[in-house]
Amino acid sequence: MEKMMTPSQKEQFLRQDDYLFNKRLSRSSSCCLVCNDEVCVSRFHRACEDGRSDLVGQFLEFCRDPDCRVLETDDSPLHLTLYHDRKSSTELLLRAGADPNLANSIGWTPLHALANRDGGDDEDDTTRTFFKILAQRGKEVAVDARDDLGRTPLECAVASLKPNVVDALLEHGRADLANFRFPRQVYFSKWLRRSVGESRLCLVLRAASGMMAVMERLKRHGYPFDHAKVLFILKLSGLHGLFNAPPEANERWHEDERFQRFAKTIAIRGLTLHALLHTRAEDATKLVSYEEYARLAKSPGFAELPEECQTACAKHLCAKLTRKFFLAWATECLMRVAPSEMSQEVKLQLCERMLKPFRNAILYHVCLAAERGLLRELAMFEEMKIDEVKLDSLFSRNKIVQD
Repeated sequence: MEKMMTPSQKEQFLRQDDYLFNKRLSRSSSCCLVCNDEVCVSRFHRACEDGRSDLVGQFLEFCRDPDCRVLETDDSPLHLTLYHDRKSSTELLLRAGADPNLANSIGWTPLHALANRDGGDDEDDTTRTFFKILAQRGKEVAVDARDDLGRTPLECAVASLKPNVVDALLEHGRADLANFRFPRQVYFSKWLRRSVGESRLCLVLRAASGMMAVMERLKRHGYPFDHAKVLFILKLSGLHGLFNAPPEANERWHEDERFQRFAKTIAIRGLTLHALLHTRAEDATKLVSYEEYARLAKSPGFAELPEECQTACAKHLCAKLTRKFFLAWATECLMRVAPSEMSQEVKLQLCERMLKPFRNAILYHVCLAAERGLLRELAMFEEMKIDEVKLDSLFSRNKIVQD
């Protein structure tokens, strides 16, 4: 369609869009996630949803309202472009004057749609572009608006494990950390259900790396993690299989010939997957960021790994990438019950030395023992060790792992 139209062509163009057609929405067809309901969607909305920026531009040029809603869901065009990550169409709508604060039928503003967007990609700067254009327009954004479940966009971004969105909301949107409520487990579970189509290997790695990256971002911006929140994160991590130690020496999955062939072709920051698997956790932490683990999980070659090796590989990498987090918090817990006459430096060195031999599951138990006031009787500083016999007995008896 040419840019210049005769009056009759323009009338026909707009009349076509005014025709609303019924479309049964799939789970990912609207940010309201209204499954199995008949919802009227205009052709303009479909263009926004599909990222057809050429058509979106034409609709806007010929007087289509940038804030017209989807019937029944009340989604605005901005809800649709942000939820489906259509950056070019989002820019067109914002420059055409779209309202960034309209709420849909479940209380989502466009920022909620962005924080909950379909799929797990978090690579682009859509959020920063959003704030940049609105700043140029002098438009205020309700960055801390709460949806019908009481969640802010920041809380949704944390639950969706989107560290770059978290960063942008805090840096450019000035989201309020003082009233931030750490999401409950059910919201993280919703993200996992939405990702059900992914392979177990990809999902576990993305969940682990996303969780660690989000925690890193919140801490960088001054969010105070108390012991209860850390225990919640550690416990939640257990749902993804992160407590499993790297394979024992007698497990030979990593020596599988097909696995090695594929692993040597998959690159991650100058290393191959094969080399990363043989790198110590302490060194891997310095060489590979959490985001790079997420990119590794989404790389084309990753899906080609032999299926029988995928689970073991995922557990190994998850144990490796979360090691720093587990060790840091277990060390902090142990330092609290160290003899008071020790200097902080000596305490730190001693506690780290005591905890380094343990796998993540034991480090989690150490944190839990501290919460329940049991750690002092389990830590023997004179012998520089944790009483593992008492620890195993205590947690087996109370079924802590299933807690």
